Amino acid sequence: MLVFIGGMQRSGSTYIFNIARELLKLTGSVYVEASADLRGAMERSRDADHIVLKDHAGSGPLTAAILRREVRTLCTIRDIEGALASWMDTFGFDFHAAIVHLTEWFAMYRKIQPFCMTIAFEVIENDPVGAARTVARYLETPYPATFVDTISRRYSKDNVRKLVQDIELGREGVRDIGFSYYSEETFFHRRHVSSSTRRNPQQYFSSEQLRQIAKQFANDRSLLESTKTP
Repeated sequence: MLVFIGGMQRSGSTYIFNIARELLKLTGSVYVEASADLRGAMERSRDADHIVLKDHAGSGPLTAAILRREVRTLCTIRDIEGALASWMDTFGFDFHAAIVHLTEWFAMYRKIQPFCMTIAFEVIENDPVGAARTVARYLETPYPATFVDTISRRYSKDNVRKLVQDIELGREGVRDIGFSYYSEETFFHRRHVSSSTRRNPQQYFSSEQLRQIAKQFANDRSLLESTKTP
């Protein structure tokens, strides 16, 4: 099976990625890659039973394959100000760079939205087991009765906060990408869980920045609302 996790930045996509990865491991070998390079991943996967890609912007070949329904696609979404504030706060991006990255994500999402399963950040936060069951149904993977509950707990925020303490530069299986470094197995970054409390994004930005966000993404808010899972 070919699977793409194409969530908005800081919207729970790494949680969904790990749920999908664990479910697919029950039915064969899984190759994972933090990229949208579908063709390259297929060559590098060495005949794995499943390929799972995760990225915040799709490539032409990947998008075309999604539109042909050759790739099962899961996207996570979040309120725009919350995504921008968390992206900047966690990884140190400046305001302009964060806007550019999110604009690129929306350009992809508008194309693939009708062909993907969308899961809202609020669902992942408030009902992680329910979100994991949604992934299992979408991928149509058989699993033991308690398995989804088990992997949901494994990748809860509290457990991830402990897990990322072992992600250190120089260790095998840790990749340095300049602004951060992450586990090549789980894709969790060293600073993935930045805080146990959520900041009010309306207080994070200046009035001018809030006006710029509203103007930049004026046509995108309704798209998020119309595709949000109940």
